[in-house]
Amino acid sequence: MNTLPINDIPDSSQEENFGASSLYLEPTRITPYVLLDEKRQCLIIKGRSSPDNSLKFFDQISDAIASYLEGEGTRLIANINLEYFSTRTGKCLYNIFKELKEYKSEGIDIQVNWYFSDEDEDMLEMGEDYSELSGLYFTYIGIED
Repeated sequence: MNTLPINDIPDSSQEENFGASSLYLEPTRITPYVLLDEKRQCLIIKGRSSPDNSLKFFDQISDAIASYLEGEGTRLIANINLEYFSTRTGKCLYNIFKELKEYKSEGIDIQVNWYFSDEDEDMLEMGEDYSELSGLYFTYIGIED
C-alpha cells in the first residue's frame, strides 16, 4: 500500500517543492485542504467540505488532475480524508472518481486511499459506495480518534 501519512501533510511554506502542475488550497471553515503534488504523485483532500459552489471548487481540482495526468503524470495516489462533506461535494467526488477510472483504463496507475474515523461507519460505507459506483478499488484506512 502506498500512502502519504495523512497527518504529515505539507503546508504552504513548502509550496515551492510541489512542482509545476501542482495545486495547493488552504482549508477554510467550509472547504478542505487540497494538495495535488506531482513530485509525490499524490492528491490529498482532507477536512470538511461544504463549499457554496461545489462545482467551481472541485472543477479546479479536476482541471489540475487532468493537467498532471495528461502531461507527465504516470501515477496518482489519491488520499481522501473527509470528516464531513455535503451532498453537492459527494457528487463532485463521484465525478473525480469516474475521471480517475478513465485514466486508469488508459494505463495510468491510480490508487485511492479512503481514510475514515474508526468510529464513523457511515464514512466507511460512503467510500465503499464510491468504489463500487466508480469501479475503482479503494484501500480503506481507519484512523483512531
